[in-house]
Amino acid sequence: MLKRIASLLYAVSALLTLAIVAGAGIGEVWAEGANVLIWLSAFATDAASRSPRSFWQSAGPRLKPQSAWKKWGIAGVLTSLFGSLYFGSEAFVSPSLRLVDDAWSAIGREATRWTLYGLIYTLLVVGFGFKAWGQYRHHPRQRRRYFSLISVQLICAFLIPLWLESWLEPGVYINLDFKHMWPLNASFFEPWHLDAIAESGALGRLSFVAGLVMFVGVAPWATWRWGKGWYCSWVCGCGALAETAGDPVRHLNSPKREHWRIERWTIYGVLVWITISTAAVLYGYLSGTSSVWGLDIFNVFTRPYAFVVTSMFSGVLGVGLYPLLGNRFWCRFGCPLAAYMGLIQRWKSRFRIEVDAGACISCDACSAACEMGINVKDYAEKGVPVVRASCVGCGLCEAACPRSVLHLATDKIHLEMPEAQNPSKIDVT
Repeated sequence: MLKRIASLLYAVSALLTLAIVAGAGIGEVWAEGANVLIWLSAFATDAASRSPRSFWQSAGPRLKPQSAWKKWGIAGVLTSLFGSLYFGSEAFVSPSLRLVDDAWSAIGREATRWTLYGLIYTLLVVGFGFKAWGQYRHHPRQRRRYFSLISVQLICAFLIPLWLESWLEPGVYINLDFKHMWPLNASFFEPWHLDAIAESGALGRLSFVAGLVMFVGVAPWATWRWGKGWYCSWVCGCGALAETAGDPVRHLNSPKREHWRIERWTIYGVLVWITISTAAVLYGYLSGTSSVWGLDIFNVFTRPYAFVVTSMFSGVLGVGLYPLLGNRFWCRFGCPLAAYMGLIQRWKSRFRIEVDAGACISCDACSAACEMGINVKDYAEKGVPVVRASCVGCGLCEAACPRSVLHLATDKIHLEMPEAQNPSKIDVT
């Protein structure tokens, strides 16, 4: 009975959200407040329908294959909400800003849609992060990892930038989120960004150098040492939301071979795209021209990437399609930084997942836990280490294994491994 009530409340909230987005002529302030209350009531009712133990320890309600209407419904609501935050009119966003305007006024700043977005994002990571921490509390590595994700998002991505905004003098610009490096930060080499940094004196130059060092030095070295999981599973804001709020749908990341083929084409395609776009932007900035090869730089290179990848792929669809394609849709198919570090991880990193040959019982728990769609069971059955560019090193396959077959390792791979046992010589998907 309680589950039916929760489903009804979710449906009512979805309809109210669509009505707000469509501008149905209802009071926006009332509608926003009512929507929040309905979502909270639905969540509370859903929690009450299960035992405290199952709610705390489980990964959350699984979306079964026969619940297609529920998957599409939730995906529609999430897509509309994030789409409204990105592209909605000021008339739609303004009522929500009143909820945080007083807090931002206290530090001398005006609340914008992006401050609201950051607040909602952080609350989701912190709230669902503690739930995930409780779920995996018996695994020391996972406890530390979730603590890191919560702390980095709350402190480095939210509180420190908020404090810096109140501390900096007007006209002084720096990179508020220092870990947001190129190529994930597609604006890093754009003219407005370079000009703002140049006009901000020593602080601006320092933040620019810090961004370069993160990309050129820290990212390659850390990926060589620990694999790309040091960022994707311990630091990244996208990964933080995927690992916390997105944990109940991690099993929807398909391990099919055709999806792996698509993944390789799209993620490296985005990396090539941002590289070419950045080269064009830098050429135009240094040469003082607005075109290259007769093509307008802004309209051909900058604007399409900003809309298609940064806004739609990463922002709206990257979260909105969680219920349909899993929690790492953006990380698997689009993130250029993941592609960059993945190349290092595949060919030069010391990181891999070791396998105790012969101990696997083919229960498939490891593959079910993998949010990157890696068929870990095939590696375990063949007794070869998991060496894949897409692996984010979360370690949940290791935690899920009932026989402790899998072990995350960061020591150097033995070069004398026989060819038959060399993972580069075996086609494993």
